[in-house]
Amino acid sequence: GSFTGRINIVLTVGEEVGLDGAKEIETERIKAKEGYVLDSHGSPGYVIASSPFHNTMKFFVYGRSAHAGVEPEKGINAIQLASRAISKLSLGKIDFETTANIGFIKGGAATNVIPDYTEIWGEARSREEEKLIKITDEIIDTFIKEVESGEGRIEYKLNREYNGYKLNENDRLIEIIKRISKKLSFEFILEPSMGGSDANIFYTKGIKCAVLGTGMTNVHTPNETILVEDLINSEKMIEEIIVEYFKE
Repeated sequence: GSFTGRINIVLTVGEEVGLDGAKEIETERIKAKEGYVLDSHGSPGYVIASSPFHNTMKFFVYGRSAHAGVEPEKGINAIQLASRAISKLSLGKIDFETTANIGFIKGGAATNVIPDYTEIWGEARSREEEKLIKITDEIIDTFIKEVESGEGRIEYKLNREYNGYKLNENDRLIEIIKRISKKLSFEFILEPSMGGSDANIFYTKGIKCAVLGTGMTNVHTPNETILVEDLINSEKMIEEIIVEYFKE
């Protein structure tokens, strides 16, 4: 069928390292108020229903250095203080839509020196913002309590990486994919996710998006692949989306 209209095609960079490209998009150059992001496992017909709110945290723990063999009693071990805090945290899967993790630790100079500094990076995610705030506060409070009780000093940085979103089957974005999937005999699947994508950033910029499956497998590994069939079917899906939006 014939159609008229304008399509904004956005190619972003730095998605894996922090959605950096999407964050720098000049929103005023995009006229669309909704769209689709091709960035999920699952064959065409698969759609992400929701995505989490995401915080990252960096903790800087300060102790006091001393010779580990000659006079260790004069030191305050920053790594030990941080370890005490980490051991008290609830990590991993907190509930069906909330997770927390400590993923990076750096500190110390030599085995014969009581370390006076260590750095810890962590994150928390939840599809409910209230739950994210709660687990984030618990992590920060635990670090402060354990470090200060051991006569150390602590600083931290908290950053909201992105906000979450939720879609349901009645949203126009989803209804369109459902119709197209039926037309093309694709299996329609609507599922929640605990991962983030450019769609999270577009939402904060006022552009409502749905994330579509492209058939990618072994994601984030050297063996990441996509079947030729899924690639072709993604092209068919995109073509039908364009027709849906602009048919007369």
